[in-house]
Amino acid sequence: MAEPEFDIDAVVAEIRESVRRGRESGVYSDELEAELQSDFARQLARPDPALRFDALYRALHSVDVARQLGPERVALESGIPGGEAVHRALSKAVGRQINGLYQQVRVFADSVVPMFDELIRAVSDAPVHVHDDVVHDIDVLTDRVAALQRSIDRLGAAFADGAGTMARLLDHLNFFDGVSPRLAALEERERRRGFDPFFEYAKFEEAARASSPEDATDYTTVADRLAECPGPVIDLGAGRGDLVRLLGERGATAWGVDRDADLVAAGQRAGLDVRLGDAVDALRSVPLASVGGVVLLHVAEHLTPNEVLDVVQSAHRALCESGQLVVETINPQSFAARAGTLSLDPTYTRPLHPVYLDFVVRAAGFTTVDFEWVGPPPQSERLDEIDDDSALAKVVNDNARRVNELLFAAQSYRVTAYR
Repeated sequence: MAEPEFDIDAVVAEIRESVRRGRESGVYSDELEAELQSDFARQLARPDPALRFDALYRALHSVDVARQLGPERVALESGIPGGEAVHRALSKAVGRQINGLYQQVRVFADSVVPMFDELIRAVSDAPVHVHDDVVHDIDVLTDRVAALQRSIDRLGAAFADGAGTMARLLDHLNFFDGVSPRLAALEERERRRGFDPFFEYAKFEEAARASSPEDATDYTTVADRLAECPGPVIDLGAGRGDLVRLLGERGATAWGVDRDADLVAAGQRAGLDVRLGDAVDALRSVPLASVGGVVLLHVAEHLTPNEVLDVVQSAHRALCESGQLVVETINPQSFAARAGTLSLDPTYTRPLHPVYLDFVVRAAGFTTVDFEWVGPPPQSERLDEIDDDSALAKVVNDNARRVNELLFAAQSYRVTAYR
């Protein structure tokens, strides 16, 4: 029987027409041809069956080695103090992302590696006939092993990235290793610039008052004026609470705040409402327009310039209508004050000129500001005037008054600002 003759060109044309109709109808996707070409090229690149077993064995061997991996194998040794803790922390942080990959490797390897090993020994035996379906299954499994190896590679990349992060962290540890002593040195220098006495400051205040009794504040006069305030009075820098006690005796509500723990403890033992704290913080903690008086008696000269501004502003916010801010401080225009009080206490920062303080309280919103000069030097230190009507006596007396005003002016002044 004669073989049928085929027109190759007609067959190719028919195939092409069928493909065209398939594409137009949507049976063939645009990517189908590329996928077929890729698969065909991949199949051509497959090794011969005899070589496939060797490739699979090497891949499985790498998986078998990967079975030994785990977070516990992360190196923790470090020559840097605290380095091991950093290693552990990094291992724990990265572990959340890589434990899943570890589990995949172990489950797969534990289940198939022994079987594959037995299969390779069986089918690689020369007398055994290798079926096409077995070769196909081996190809599929080889693909799975390759995909698993890529997962292992990603795992290794994650560890490499973690190692780089760890190296950078350890570099930072090296940098900060010397920070503590430097901070300690800075704190020590700051302590030296401040005032941290080994003695009780309260005892020093007693000695200072005994040495210059003329400069002592008249708490009674201040208490009499503040007793009529339209609300509670806050004494900033209250010390033991002398003013708080006097206001309480006059029926007024008052409490004080001071930074000195010993003075506060003494006031509290006396049953007075004296609290340990900062003046600015104390004022900021009270409700708006809730107090009738804010008092600073020889406290302003202990504050920094910004603290003075904060106290004045906070007092204006805290005071109710007709409330009073009372500030008594050293008079820098008095040479007697400069030679005496200002040079006596090491905690003084700088005196406040009355012109400046007047400007500050008005700028803060206080409408009425009264000044009075307090604490005049003793009369025995002033120059005497001549009791004579002569022209020479008049000149001498005029000069004596000028010198007294210059050298022996009041050592303090008191500002009362009304809300």
